[in-house]
Amino acid sequence: MQTDREYYGKAFRIIRLVRYIILIILVLFTVFSITFYSDEITFDNFRYMMKYIEFSPPSAFSGTDNIQFNASSEADFASIGNTLIVTSPKKIVSYDTNGRKILDEDVNYQNLASVSNDKYILLYDLDGYSLSVYNSFSKVFEKTLDTSIDLVYLSDDGAFAVITHEKSYAGGVVVFNSNFKQVFSFMTRSSNITDVCFDGNQNLLACATTDVRDGDFYSEIFTFDITNDENYKSRIELFGEMPLSMFCTGSGFAVMTDAGIHYYDFDGQNKAYVDFEYDTPDSIYRFDNFFAVTLKSALATADTSVKIYDYSGNLLFEKNYASDVSHIDASDSAVYILCQSELDIYGYNSEYIFDTTNKNFYQSGEYKKVFASENNSCFLISSDGAQRISADSVTSETSDAETPEKSDT
Repeated sequence: MQTDREYYGKAFRIIRLVRYIILIILVLFTVFSITFYSDEITFDNFRYMMKYIEFSPPSAFSGTDNIQFNASSEADFASIGNTLIVTSPKKIVSYDTNGRKILDEDVNYQNLASVSNDKYILLYDLDGYSLSVYNSFSKVFEKTLDTSIDLVYLSDDGAFAVITHEKSYAGGVVVFNSNFKQVFSFMTRSSNITDVCFDGNQNLLACATTDVRDGDFYSEIFTFDITNDENYKSRIELFGEMPLSMFCTGSGFAVMTDAGIHYYDFDGQNKAYVDFEYDTPDSIYRFDNFFAVTLKSALATADTSVKIYDYSGNLLFEKNYASDVSHIDASDSAVYILCQSELDIYGYNSEYIFDTTNKNFYQSGEYKKVFASENNSCFLISSDGAQRISADSVTSETSDAETPEKSDT
């Protein structure tokens, strides 16, 4: 009995000591976290932990599901993962794929513009001074700049570059990293900066300035390593072409002009060129491994062609339409092309060879955008809501689409 009493007494003292040590470590950890990470401890962290708790019974997806909302005529739509985002000058609202409202927050941007990627949507006041960054359920950053905002480019990692201007300079670019800290700025005294692309993972930036010289367009494209403030990496000149859009391509960047697409690396070397011939570029849609361009016919018709290229300039897919193309989105196995009266779905394999047989859904509503979703489905978006369509429930038909063989451009 005496031996057992001594054994359990010793065990009790050890357990009590361990308990006090753990309690002290917990207190020290809490003090350390509050001291060094106070800016990151917000109510939104708790909202994040609660966002996936489901109180309603699960429902099976039967081929078409609807999400009801009432968006204004000024509303725009985006998708972050499997979350639908509805933005207007007064509000931002997000919905999950079951129609549950995740975010509902007032905004007050007079000239609202937005840009999004798979992580964030960035709202900014065009010609104003304010911007804000949201994930699918909360605001993560807000900033008021000293100079007005002309355009924002959002990098894949969440970093972004802002085209701006002030009284002393004709144009400028201000860069924020993925932690939303300002890390770089570049100003020009005589030329306006018209477009920019920024690869936050590689800390590489390219921007274009456009002017008129001898009665024609004259553009300069500068590239920068933002970790080096001393000078630009390269300078490229373009004559007789008007730059319309810039975007990063993984190993470099591309400049789309009214004549075609130029591919460069960040050292300024020309890697490829795609000629639009007599067609006029209308819209561009970027995805992980390829991008789609809509081109308007040079003839006085409503004909529109969709061309899909990889980031080396190879033409992967081509389809002609007799009407306007409203929107294009892609999943990891299919491309969704939304027209005025129909939705075309084209599958592709791991080598990015596209099907010539499409799945066609003839729509009866006035849809504005299409967003790819999970389980081989997509959402058709209108001002009244979103309708989910399963590609498996859509009939296939023969198409005049072309899938050319890959070749170096």
